[in-house]
Amino acid sequence: MTNSNLKHKKVLITGGAAGIGLATAEAFARQGALIILVDLSEAALEKAREIIESRGGHCVTYPCDVSDWNSVQNLAGDIHRAQGPLDILINNAGIAYLAGVVEHPLDQWEKIHRVNVMGVVHFVQAFLPAMKQAGGPRHIVNIASVAALAPAPNMSAYAASKAAVRNFTEVLAMEQHGSDMVVQCVYPGIINTAIVSGIHSVGENISSRQLDKLQHYYRETGADPEVVARDIVRGVTSGRAHIPTGPMASLAGWLGRVSPRILRTLLIRSSKKSGYLAES
Repeated sequence: MTNSNLKHKKVLITGGAAGIGLATAEAFARQGALIILVDLSEAALEKAREIIESRGGHCVTYPCDVSDWNSVQNLAGDIHRAQGPLDILINNAGIAYLAGVVEHPLDQWEKIHRVNVMGVVHFVQAFLPAMKQAGGPRHIVNIASVAALAPAPNMSAYAASKAAVRNFTEVLAMEQHGSDMVVQCVYPGIINTAIVSGIHSVGENISSRQLDKLQHYYRETGADPEVVARDIVRGVTSGRAHIPTGPMASLAGWLGRVSPRILRTLLIRSSKKSGYLAES
């Protein structure tokens, strides 16, 4: 079973104040859903709420640090008291860092893991029990990345975290098999969002010229976040387990199954073109 009619459905989106999160919120709001936005910045959340409501949507916001279990527990209590159990949980919050494996600071590894992986774990543990108890078709949608299938050089921690999200989602889907819970994983490809354009601090092996090249590549060739949002809404209404979206996503998944060797060769070539890998 799936939620084919989204009107009045309660949709929580982490990292919802910008990028893919905000675009997804707007897409669900257009379908008549109640949007529950979660992000770190209260100011950014307020701007996002104003955008959604100016277009006729219904939105409430909650500041929360997804990496902090106590913060998530308190949030879940507040939401359950005010709105009741969720219909759709979208774990979108994520961060990245650009550096070689050796040059990647350990504190950045830990920060990325806490947000990208434990953030998903926290929200599933905090909200899934009430969703199951309420019964009926409900969805957990975890945003991984094409990096989970086809990682880029100098993105080791991010790629590892998104591979963890992918496998976590698979385990959760198997555990919920036979129930009304629909568990789904999204694989955005090259998307023009702040997760790359917002990177300013990088490892010592990354030059400013290389970072500029990468950010220019995303601006010029990356798909708009609305592409991902549209595919997430379609995926929820169809119940599709795996949702590739944007440039490279479908090709990477297919080629990784058919020929990992060719995929690696293609990734090295494309990484030099995009800026993930410096030209030799």
